[in-house]
Amino acid sequence: MNPKIINLVKEYITENYSHQYATLITGSYAEGKETIYSDVDVIIFTTERIQKIIKTLNYKGITLQLIIFSVESIEYTLYEDFLSNKGVYIDMISKGFILLDPHHFLKHLKEYTTALKENGSTPLSKDEDEKYRSKITSYLLDIEGVKDTKRIFFVALLLIDVLAEFKLRLLRQWGGTGKTKSEFLRKVAPTFFEELQIATQKFFEKGDKDKLITITKELLDSTGGKFIQELNFQKFAFSEKMLVIQVSKVLHQKECAEIILAIVPFLKTHSINAYHFISSTDGFLYLIIEDFNKSQLQKLLNKFPDEQLIDIHYFYPQTCFNSLENYQKLLPFFEMLSKEAFHNLENENFKILKGLNLLITLRKIEKMSKEEYLSFLKYLIDCWIMYCVDDILINKAPETTIEKSTILKKYNSIFQKQKQYLKSTLKIDKSYHILSEALARIDNRVIPLYKTFLITPDFDETKKKKFCFCKNVLDYCYSILFIEPKFKAYLPYIALQIE
Repeated sequence: MNPKIINLVKEYITENYSHQYATLITGSYAEGKETIYSDVDVIIFTTERIQKIIKTLNYKGITLQLIIFSVESIEYTLYEDFLSNKGVYIDMISKGFILLDPHHFLKHLKEYTTALKENGSTPLSKDEDEKYRSKITSYLLDIEGVKDTKRIFFVALLLIDVLAEFKLRLLRQWGGTGKTKSEFLRKVAPTFFEELQIATQKFFEKGDKDKLITITKELLDSTGGKFIQELNFQKFAFSEKMLVIQVSKVLHQKECAEIILAIVPFLKTHSINAYHFISSTDGFLYLIIEDFNKSQLQKLLNKFPDEQLIDIHYFYPQTCFNSLENYQKLLPFFEMLSKEAFHNLENENFKILKGLNLLITLRKIEKMSKEEYLSFLKYLIDCWIMYCVDDILINKAPETTIEKSTILKKYNSIFQKQKQYLKSTLKIDKSYHILSEALARIDNRVIPLYKTFLITPDFDETKKKKFCFCKNVLDYCYSILFIEPKFKAYLPYIALQIE
């Protein structure tokens, strides 16, 4: 890595983002492949609650492209990256040069993303294979049926892109975007890459589509031939395994209740195991479906108006719970909690008490000492309070500190009015035994260390991983209870005051 670039980026970060949590340099400079046209890709991590920000600027003659992430949201970002099979951020972080990392967050994050990158993307399912072949067949028919290649200019671009993506998926390689897609393909399938390049050149320079048609047919023939199918995801023939139905961006509890009330009778009638939650990250309502058949799924999808049904895809709980086995041990508890939440969709008192009872239940199950419990509560507040803070740039950290202080004062004002009632109603939750049994069988060894940020360094690695997993379980539970993200931090705050 060029020392001049290292010093220049460090100087810029010190001047403009002194409150950053960790920073790395990635892209061509990190790989030693820069040219005179290359910009310097810099990923800045912050504990402040902000949306991902991407901006380009010139600093002392060098072009910097800044990507600013919230540390709390990186898990979700990697999940999206994994789910899309593109691996863009997985690749960027794994090959990055660590510039600033006082908490060893990036050290562990790089280890995690490197392992993800080496393991490759998810195996191509039968359904995904058919979806790719259906797209390619459609584009191929368009190109074959038109003599004037100028009319199918953009169709050819789409075909070339999906051919590259399909080939990468067949080889269980990450798809990337733009330049990285070309790099991935050239590395793992050099012959195919060269032929595709020649076909592209002939099409756009000479209007000769024969080579592109030939390479397309060869790839289709090697994977089962042409495939014609309705591409509407509502008609898609999913395999019988866990699915996520992304329903709607919920603005009000009433709207959420209406959506859930409309589908629960159907789930009961057809004995479909499912539960629901609102995502802290994007605010969408999700329905997790298990043990279904395709005809049932189609009937369920028909229950949603077109404007509500956003997406449907396979569910990979490994990101949040670190292994499928960990998730499956907790699944009966999540389903039970979801049914309980259904009967109390607009009951705010129920949500607060249930959330608090789950907190003290977790303390009992994990046998936390008072010191450990207080540290755990402070850790939860640190993780969740950012959902209350308006999105800001991280070089405004002093203002954020003031805003956090204001939020805590508001919490205290609310708590003083509820204190006596809350103290008198807290108890170990009735789910103690089922949750205790599930947590006793959890394998904490699979939890990546990068997730343990913000936990006091006084604890050993095992304790940190346990705290991290308990936080994820609580976060998931609160989402199932439809506790809005901006109120999640209030629950550990109450527990801290009562303690």
